[in-house]
Amino acid sequence: MKRYSAQEAEEVLISHAPSLEAERVAVRQAVGRVLSEDVPAGAGLPAFDQSAVDGYAVLPSDGTSFRLAGEIYAGDRAMSLRPGEAVFVATGAPVPPGSGVVMKEQVEVAGDTVRMTAPAAGTNVRLRGEEVQTGASALRAGCRVGPGEMALLLALGTDEVTVRRPIRALLISTGSELREGDEKLAEGLVRNTNGPWLTHQLSSLGAETTGVLVPDDRETFVLTVRERMDHADIVLSTGGISVGPKDFVAHVAEALGLQPLIRGVGFRPAYPLSAFGREGGPIWVALPGNPLATALGFDRLVRPLVAAMEGRPSEARWSRARLVRGMPENHSDYERYWPTVLSAGSEGLLATPASYAASSSVSALCSLGGWVLRASDAEEAKAGDEVRCWLGAGLTP
Repeated sequence: MKRYSAQEAEEVLISHAPSLEAERVAVRQAVGRVLSEDVPAGAGLPAFDQSAVDGYAVLPSDGTSFRLAGEIYAGDRAMSLRPGEAVFVATGAPVPPGSGVVMKEQVEVAGDTVRMTAPAAGTNVRLRGEEVQTGASALRAGCRVGPGEMALLLALGTDEVTVRRPIRALLISTGSELREGDEKLAEGLVRNTNGPWLTHQLSSLGAETTGVLVPDDRETFVLTVRERMDHADIVLSTGGISVGPKDFVAHVAEALGLQPLIRGVGFRPAYPLSAFGREGGPIWVALPGNPLATALGFDRLVRPLVAAMEGRPSEARWSRARLVRGMPENHSDYERYWPTVLSAGSEGLLATPASYAASSSVSALCSLGGWVLRASDAEEAKAGDEVRCWLGAGLTP
């Protein structure tokens, strides 16, 4: 079967991405969810003309002396002014129609006499709808609701929104050598690191994840997955996807009625990565067992797949960066994605490639910001060279 490039593999997965149903939820319960339709502003923001400062409001005038006619505080109703009158207005309070406001520090007040230069109408006033106009799209479909989006919706008086339901993910960690918990391990056994790492990544995308450990036993593998797979939108597995005698993932997927979509990819360190699917069923992305290969497969392919499932627009994940230190040549016949720490410099993004980047590396996951792409014919790169980077979690161009 064809060895797909990263871009080709991404396109295959997206083309088979199942869509998620929409549901109405209260705005406060929408954080972390993705909007399935635009949200129009039912009211403008601000909802009324309000003072931007503590000061005194008057109508435009040539006069400099005004009679103090009252006070307006946040929560009060607006009052009308007549020529020659002034009113104290607090920050956020409604201003009288047609008036402007002068900061109190620029005003002289003696009893009920206010002396100041009258401002133009609208001075120091936050006009109704100047931030968001009534009827405008406050948020677009495909937007993930965060705390800021929630605050905006509440400010606009929106009570409910239509969002995609959470993705249901089944996470399978394969290997009889894997252990959870804090018990002392016998020689030959290892802690399960891929499972917890992926669970955290999926959680950051709003997914509801069920995780299982599966030993190197084909029958147990099939039974464990069969009873859980029908409740999942996406299945992620780690390990067991190569061609060894105990690599059962492909056999199990096909035994459960899934057809191969991708069998191996033409970039490293994710080479054995494969995918399976069926009409109306979940899509199964089989990630390699080595931690760095798992992380690359997730960042490069699973994130775009999840975005497609949620109806989010494709993210432009490529950016340019300058190397903080050099990188070795890549004269192999495949592209190499090199883990890197990304940071902001005075002239743009800086990339500090991991010093140890074997596919088995766990330390390279620390502060992982993205991946420097090294073409199959890349020569040695030097500090200061510009490189192309695929951005990881939480980073945008």
